[in-house]
Amino acid sequence: MVSVGVRARATVATVAVLLSGGVPAAQAKAKAKTPTVSFYRVHAETGSVSVTFTSDPATCAVVGRCGINGSEVYTLGGSGSGSFGEIAREGKLIEGDLLLTDGSVSTAVSVPGGGPQCTDQLPGVPLPLLLPATRSSSIAVDFALAGPASGDSASVADDIFDTHCPAPRITDLEPPNALPLTGVDPLSAGSVKVSQLLRRKATLNLAATHPIMASGFTGTATVAIQVKLIRLSLSAGQLKALTGGRAAH
Repeated sequence: MVSVGVRARATVATVAVLLSGGVPAAQAKAKAKTPTVSFYRVHAETGSVSVTFTSDPATCAVVGRCGINGSEVYTLGGSGSGSFGEIAREGKLIEGDLLLTDGSVSTAVSVPGGGPQCTDQLPGVPLPLLLPATRSSSIAVDFALAGPASGDSASVADDIFDTHCPAPRITDLEPPNALPLTGVDPLSAGSVKVSQLLRRKATLNLAATHPIMASGFTGTATVAIQVKLIRLSLSAGQLKALTGGRAAH
């Protein structure tokens, strides 16, 4: 379960220095430039991340997860209250992150022996998303892995599927177990146009369906999310407090 403390830490981390450690060594010279940072409020977030799964006969015995099947669904509430995003640019280099906070998780899993299903309901679960650094005209959207190992600022949030039931976790949806989450723009299949993202009002349509095979499970993950953003107009004092003196608008 995601605690209030974890959620607060995720919020603080998302507004931290975005480019620290996020730019490859080959781009070190770009760090000398002053990044331009834009902050966005999410005014609508809808859709879900759903996973249906069953035990994988070839691998379940090793991890003790045979005879299991079920589903888990992360559902966004719609309002986007408390959700926001940050986009940073250094010349043509752009990256960012989003924190969607209006989500809940439901899990239903059938276990061996014919006993009652394992079920869990978690309200108030944040979903951190990363827009990895790129210089191209399009940018990908990925899940942020849970825990500090990934090294990303948004990754302080718990795994969205960290329930008490035996089921795949969000790390099972990441390579090499499955494909990354990919934003699907009507004008560019498989990515989000940077020009669209930088508008005062932007809509991100994220959709993907891919197989998973990890942790003794096999199944399918389906992503269908829409996020609507509005760029914030902040005072000079507010911008300075959020960016530590970096250029922002």
